[in-house]
Amino acid sequence: MAYHSPNSTPPSNWMVGAVLSILCCWPLAIPAIVFAAKVNSAWNAGDYAGAEDAAKKAKMFSLIAFALGAVVWIGSGIVTAMSLMAADQAVDEYNAEIDEINESLDADLEELESIAPPSFDPSLDANLDDLTESLDADLEELEQLESDLEELENY
Repeated sequence: MAYHSPNSTPPSNWMVGAVLSILCCWPLAIPAIVFAAKVNSAWNAGDYAGAEDAAKKAKMFSLIAFALGAVVWIGSGIVTAMSLMAADQAVDEYNAEIDEINESLDADLEELESIAPPSFDPSLDANLDDLTESLDADLEELEQLESDLEELENY
């Protein structure tokens, strides 16, 4: 144990670091602040070993809080970035499906337009009914996909 005179300088109490560590990991910042608060009072009471010990503990808790906080912040950033990339990919997939449905609707419309006005030929009427049903099904699927896309964009 080193000898300290009453006129010597007390060790750094790490109070600023302890207070700032609240932003990183408050459960570890609390003991850091408590130990930091004990440094000067122990030194002034002549308990130089206690002041040195409190300073070491304040430093230790502060640094651990900073390190743990950095890990959590970086991890949160990675998870957020991955979530945003996954959402972007889902939106792209829905847009591709919507494009396919639009192409199918365009093809169905062209086929409907190419058919002569309804005649008495029953095969043409059946073909027109089939195309109309296909067009209605494509429209329903398109509406559902647009609804899903809107939910994803609002997410």
